[in-house]
Amino acid sequence: MLFWRAKPRRFALNRPGPALPIETVERSPITFNALVATLFALATVAILNYGAIAANPAQVWLRLGGYAVLTGLSTVVLALYVRILHPEMRFQPRRVFCWGLALVALFALVRIYPRAGWPLELVPVTLVGMVLAIAFGHGLAIANIFVFTLLARLTGLLVGDEYHAVLALFPGSALAVFGMRTLRRRSRILNVGIIAGLVHAATLVGIHLVTRDRFDMHEHLGFLENEAALGFVNGAATAFVVTGLLPFLENVFGITTDLSLLEWSDFNQPLLKKLSLEAPGTHYHSIRVSELAEAAAAGIGANALLTRVGCLYHDIGKTNKPEYFVENDPNAGAKHKSLSPAMSTLIIKAHVKDGVEMGEYYGLPPEVVEFIPQHHGTMLIEYFYREAISQAEEAGAGEQVDPEAFRYGGPRPQTRETAIAMLADGVEAAARSLTDPTPTRLEGLVRDIAQKRLNDGQFSECNLTMQELEKVIDSFVRTLAGIYHSRIRYPGQKPDAELDRAPQVAAGDPRLAEKRP
Repeated sequence: MLFWRAKPRRFALNRPGPALPIETVERSPITFNALVATLFALATVAILNYGAIAANPAQVWLRLGGYAVLTGLSTVVLALYVRILHPEMRFQPRRVFCWGLALVALFALVRIYPRAGWPLELVPVTLVGMVLAIAFGHGLAIANIFVFTLLARLTGLLVGDEYHAVLALFPGSALAVFGMRTLRRRSRILNVGIIAGLVHAATLVGIHLVTRDRFDMHEHLGFLENEAALGFVNGAATAFVVTGLLPFLENVFGITTDLSLLEWSDFNQPLLKKLSLEAPGTHYHSIRVSELAEAAAAGIGANALLTRVGCLYHDIGKTNKPEYFVENDPNAGAKHKSLSPAMSTLIIKAHVKDGVEMGEYYGLPPEVVEFIPQHHGTMLIEYFYREAISQAEEAGAGEQVDPEAFRYGGPRPQTRETAIAMLADGVEAAARSLTDPTPTRLEGLVRDIAQKRLNDGQFSECNLTMQELEKVIDSFVRTLAGIYHSRIRYPGQKPDAELDRAPQVAAGDPRLAEKRP
């Protein structure tokens, strides 16, 4: 699945940020979502009325009206929940449709099971909870299964059914949802399912004991062998179903799980293999950046795995012209000297566009592709900008250089993860140029780079706070100090002075090595 080559998508490097007014955003997805919510609400009303026996036609209409009111209120509550806590879903019609379909299917099964003679202990509440947790996160999944079990129990009271079994499935389903928060191994799904099954069985036993007025060992043992056992089967079987459905769910919902990210971090992936063979210096740089960024992301509670994978792929566009980047070719400075600053800037900026196209062609997850343009944001390519000013001054036209022509196309980092990648990219490149990387020097370097990015407004569109930025800086310093710690000099080892006389960047400016274009 990971080696399938997707058709390249259009990727707007200068797409609007979240600060734009809502009037500038396309309205059709919201209209579609409202239509879907209305249809699903009507379907739920019909499902709740399924199989109900009425004494007269007036009772049918009264019941339908009552179901419409209850379903409408539930729909409004869920819509407000999504609007406030998950606003991004309003512009993802496919995911909204699948979400609503799952809830309506649950209501249908609750009404169909008793009519078909099937045990309610097998209603797939846990399955839907785990799927929603994978697709939308544990918060939305918990809210949905809670609302479902509550409405199912309320419906049971209204129509004269018990529905105790459906209510008993909520604790185990909730534990399964929380268990899906970190999914690094497929065996975890099985473990979560078994635990959910045990909780189902225990909850069913508890409800059974509460609703009995006498002690009958034979009856209790029979309950354990039947209803409680079915509750356990519900949870355990769900684990196997989710494991098999996981690749399908990733494609239907358009999501990226931790398991798929781990697969993309394999260095035998075609893109990483291409990077290591064609641009070995950039490959080494990407590994170091990923180490720095992953530790910092974990320190502030961001998605550390996504940050690591995004940093591994952030410079894949350099494989098109690796010889123009100093980490791959020490003579890169000489090549740029033969070009105008404007042409060199175009070459440097092209690695972003090339990287996005390559990532989409090889089917990289969209969350990973976003690291490619956002790790540069709209930063100024300062070295070539100053070269252009210098040449313009020599020609007597110093005010004709437009700094915007020497900036990357953006967008600026939109998430904490891409903001960390931006900092890690600059810090790693600059740290290698220090001749004496003491912790004090490293801290000064990191703070200087962070302050420049901050003053340039690169973090203005992401939710990285100043407190988190301070933690990121401290994490970078600790990691860099561990990488560049002092070592014992071995007998016969050449002094640093001799090593420093080794050829540097031929015909290039030393700052080109300190901060790569």
